[in-house]
Amino acid sequence: MSISYNITDYSDTFTNIVLIDDLTPDKLKRKYSWIFNATIKDAILGENDKGLVWYVGEWYSGNWEDGTWYSGIWYDGEWKNGDWYSWRLDRRQLLQQNIRVIEKDNPIYSQFKTGVWRNGKWYNGYFGNGGVDKDWGYPPTFVSVVQSEPRWENGTFYKGVFRNSTWLDGMFLDGYLYNSQWIDGTFIKGTFDGDTWWNGKFSGGDFIRGDWYNGTFTQINSQIIARFGSTPASGSTTGVTCQWFTGNFNGGEFHSGLNIQSGFTTISDNHNRTHWYNGIFNNGKWYGGTFEDGTFNNGYWYEGVWYNGTFNNGQWYNGLWLDGTFNNGYFRNGIWDDGTFNGGFMGYEKYKIPVKEQNISVSKINKPNVRLNINSTR
Repeated sequence: MSISYNITDYSDTFTNIVLIDDLTPDKLKRKYSWIFNATIKDAILGENDKGLVWYVGEWYSGNWEDGTWYSGIWYDGEWKNGDWYSWRLDRRQLLQQNIRVIEKDNPIYSQFKTGVWRNGKWYNGYFGNGGVDKDWGYPPTFVSVVQSEPRWENGTFYKGVFRNSTWLDGMFLDGYLYNSQWIDGTFIKGTFDGDTWWNGKFSGGDFIRGDWYNGTFTQINSQIIARFGSTPASGSTTGVTCQWFTGNFNGGEFHSGLNIQSGFTTISDNHNRTHWYNGIFNNGKWYGGTFEDGTFNNGYWYEGVWYNGTFNNGQWYNGLWLDGTFNNGYFRNGIWDDGTFNGGFMGYEKYKIPVKEQNISVSKINKPNVRLNINSTR
């Protein structure tokens, strides 16, 4: 670390600014003049091979062009490129060598409260309005896109919390997304906990709450299961709803009330009420639950495994039906094991598996003590 320059009087928009890492006031003005469109308080600035380094402080307005951000609070402005970290352990000692950097100035999550994120990489932190308390309650059914709320336009999000914001495009690799609008982009892994999904690709993780309007739900990695309507917790919470309005379900698991830790559904584990209203189910596993079952309303089912729930007025083309209720609709082809058929069309290609003709059995996935026989007559 080089000598520190306190440039409190350098700009009337800077308050208590300290320069380190051989960064001088003249170099700051010559190489990073864009920073002078911001209002900054209690910041420590340095430099590395990626550009300007923000070690800690509060950013009130202005645009960030490039570089690395380690810790602090962002109140407004546009992020155009660079890497964002909540402090890293290997930088913590460096930060604490300065008298202004103490524990309370370095929360676990850096916070991006308002503004626009245009590009770059986010490694950890807190993106969105409000505090970091996880007793958040439930959101409104729709969050308007307005200029004053945080917006993510492009880039890579890796870990952290994304809350009360709008995601426009980019790649979400891991983390917790809560009470936000997802407009487009790719969700690789993490937890989606409300509010609205408009378009894009969900390819891994848990969609535990929210409304799905369009896009593709699929599973691209066998090690990262994609679950819709699941809940990773246990307990007696009820009333959480996931609703699928339209789009393509190309693989993964569709849940209602299944506790994914135990693999069973009980009244106490039934956190979710998951409903399908329209769209295409191409492949996957449907867990309808055993209490307040999930419902499939309209839509097209092409392939997959159905465990329980209620199927209303849809069209079933192929797959394995194990239990549940079929109301109206068309069952054109597939294997029917057990359940209730309350009207509609049952295709001639339907299979019924008599109990006495069991020769080969296949266990139902995540549903012990129930066996399926595939050696049967049509």
